[in-house]
Amino acid sequence: MRGMCFAIGLSVIGAPCVAQSWTANSFDTGALIHGGAIAPDGTFALSCTVPSPRGRPLIETGDHESLRTDTPYGLAVSFSVDLIDPFVVDPDLPAPQMILDGRAYALPAMQYSDFYGAWTGLTSIETPGILELFQATELIVVPGHGPSIPFTVSGLSAAMDSGLGPCVERWFDLGNPLPPRLQAYVATGVAPDQPTPTPVPLAEAPALDLPAGLSPAPQFEIPDVAPQTAFDHVASQCLGPFDVELDAVQAADLDGDGVADYILNYGGVTCADGMRGAGRCGAANCSIEVFVSSRGYADPFHMLGLDLVPVVDAQGRTGMLLYGTPFICADGFCDTPFIWTGSDFAQ
Repeated sequence: MRGMCFAIGLSVIGAPCVAQSWTANSFDTGALIHGGAIAPDGTFALSCTVPSPRGRPLIETGDHESLRTDTPYGLAVSFSVDLIDPFVVDPDLPAPQMILDGRAYALPAMQYSDFYGAWTGLTSIETPGILELFQATELIVVPGHGPSIPFTVSGLSAAMDSGLGPCVERWFDLGNPLPPRLQAYVATGVAPDQPTPTPVPLAEAPALDLPAGLSPAPQFEIPDVAPQTAFDHVASQCLGPFDVELDAVQAADLDGDGVADYILNYGGVTCADGMRGAGRCGAANCSIEVFVSSRGYADPFHMLGLDLVPVVDAQGRTGMLLYGTPFICADGFCDTPFIWTGSDFAQ
C-alpha cells in the first residue's frame, strides 16, 4: 500500500524547527509507534499512535502518560502555547477551522492541557479536510480566538506521508480495513469528495403545539459533519469561520426523496467576528434557510421568521410551518405549511 503516516505525540509540538517546511517524525518505543507531521515553527501538529508489534507495556516506556490515538486511523490535532496563549483564552476552543484553498473545514474542538502544555483535539483521517491537506496549495488555520494564521504547505504532503504512514500501515496490519475515503486515497493519491452523511431517524418526533390537522414530521439526528456545500455557503455568509448552536438546525425529508434536508435558523449562527446571525437577524426575526438534498444542498431557500418547523398535513404531505412576529405572519404565511412542489416550496 502507499506509504502514509499519522501525527506524533505532543512531545514534538514545542520542539524547535529550523527548516521552513513541514517535517515528519516517527519512532517506536516498543509500546507504541508514534507518528507526526509538524509545521515549521512547531505551533501546529498532526499526530498519531498505534500499538507497537514489540508489545512492551505502556508504563514501562512511559507511554501511559503520552497523548494517544487509541482508535484505528485516529488523529490528534495540536496547537502550541506559542500559537494561542492559554492564560488569555477560555480553556476550550470549541470550533477551530482550517481553510484549504478557500474552502473551510472544521477541526475538532480543542482543550488546553497543563500536563501536555498544548491545545489538543482528537479526530480521524476520514474527517473532511485531513486528506485534502495532501493536495492543499494554501493553508490557513482559524483557531477560533484571535486572527487567522497562514501556514506554509511546503513539505506538508511529504511530512504527512512519511510521518503518518507508519500508524496507518500498522493499524492495517492489525486487521483494521481502510476506511472508504482513505482506501480511495491510497489507491489514487487523490482525496475523494466527502460523501453526504446519512442521518439517523429520531425515535420520536418532537412535541409541538400545532394547529388542527397538522402533526410533527419525522426528523433525523443531526450528523457530526454537515454537507460540504451547505458548510461552504454558511462560511461565505460569515466571510469565514462560524459556530452553529445544535438547536438551530433541524433535519427532515422535505422533498420526498428519502434523504434528509436541513433547516438552519441564523439566530443560532455566530460568525468568528462575533456577529450573531451573519448580519441576517433583526430585533426578533432571523433569516431561515432550507438546504434540500435533491438540489445537492446548494442554493438554499430563504425565509424570514422566528422558526420553521417540519410538519405533516392532513393529506400526509411533509412541509414546513412558519412561526414569526405579527408583521411576518400578517399575510397568512404562518397559517398553512409550505409544501415542496418539485422545484420550490409553496402554500
